Amino acid sequence: AGDSVCDYFLKKREEGKPYRVAMFAAYNKFLRIYHSRVSALLNETEA
Repeated sequence: AGDSVCDYFLKKREEGKPYRVAMFAAYNKFLRIYHSRVSALLNETEA
């Protein structure tokens, strides 16, 4: 997941997005990935 977030950030920078905009987009992507994996793990342990 780390590489995909980094690649996403670099892609946004290449699109001409300002640093802060690209960084917050990468933060959001990381949080979506993190949340989905934690949710999946919790659902696994509850079952």
